[in-house]
Amino acid sequence: MEPVPTSVDTSLLQGNWLLTESMPTTVVDGQSTSFRMAVNLPVAGNAIATTGFVNDVCSDRKTMTSYGLSEATGTIANDGTFTIQTPANSNAQSVAIHGRVPKAAAGESWTGSYSTAVTTPTGNGCNGHSSGVFTAKSFPLLKGAYSGSVLGVSIADKPPASPPSRIEITVQQGVDGKGQAAMWHMPAISIITGTIRVTGSSCSSSGVTDPSSLNDIEGNEIRLNFVMDDGSKIEMMGSLPELGEEHIMVNAVHVSGSKCGSPSYSFLVDQLKRQG
Repeated sequence: MEPVPTSVDTSLLQGNWLLTESMPTTVVDGQSTSFRMAVNLPVAGNAIATTGFVNDVCSDRKTMTSYGLSEATGTIANDGTFTIQTPANSNAQSVAIHGRVPKAAAGESWTGSYSTAVTTPTGNGCNGHSSGVFTAKSFPLLKGAYSGSVLGVSIADKPPASPPSRIEITVQQGVDGKGQAAMWHMPAISIITGTIRVTGSSCSSSGVTDPSSLNDIEGNEIRLNFVMDDGSKIEMMGSLPELGEEHIMVNAVHVSGSKCGSPSYSFLVDQLKRQG
């Protein structure tokens, strides 16, 4: 269905939004049992396509689960109210977000409510329901240079000859020059392009985001795949821990196709800090 015009400026809703007090985390360590949600909202006319990331609470209120929102969509009414909903045939999670488009300026906070249902039919999985109200807070589209030190190799078939000692990435959200949005059925606002430079490796020194792999942000969770100048590949997963985007917390970074000793290995990175 084609988007239709409305009497409100729906573009004011477009962007990255934190719907809870704290950003979601990829590592659910058992210390926190607070519901967390961040979303990316591209808007065309009255239509909303959504990506996002959620930390949800299981029914025992002691354990948690995490999931994405890449299939949620919504429609904005003429009065500016909207509902975003996961598909009815979603077996694992059901999420509904209700809100109203900001009236004054892009990035202005808005209020709303959420409700979720998580069902894992087999095993010792997570089942539960969460609901609440929120004031959405804007955070910028990801853009800039980030660098950090390599802490050491964590997994390897054999020790790599010269693993990197430091990495620097330059990234920009919402630029889709290689058609990744259409390829992966993702909104363009979620696509990330960028480059990487590594220090200390004798095999590779730089790379670019791999157009054949998905490079994106879902909520505050970041996925990057780089093709290096020696033909190897680097896969990196991370997250934005705060609204100011001064740091990227990085999970283990995986290298494949390396010609420096071990062809496949992973290494740990200190948090990446914004440069400049």
